[in-house]
Amino acid sequence: MKETIHLLFSYGTLQLEKVQQENYGRLLIGEADRLTSYKIEKIQITDSDVLAKSQLNIIQ
Repeated sequence: MKETIHLLFSYGTLQLEKVQQENYGRLLIGEADRLTSYKIEKIQITDSDVLAKSQLNIIQ
């Protein structure tokens, strides 16, 4: 049987090892890439589950 490969473009906290372990149960193997025609905007993360997994240290 042929193995299925799933591709994932990750950015932000999804690149953090702890977040990968929490969400996928392992570290992901990848390489640098880019999305064209997209703009970068800052957003405020308010989901407590996401914040707990990310453990972001934001200096204000």
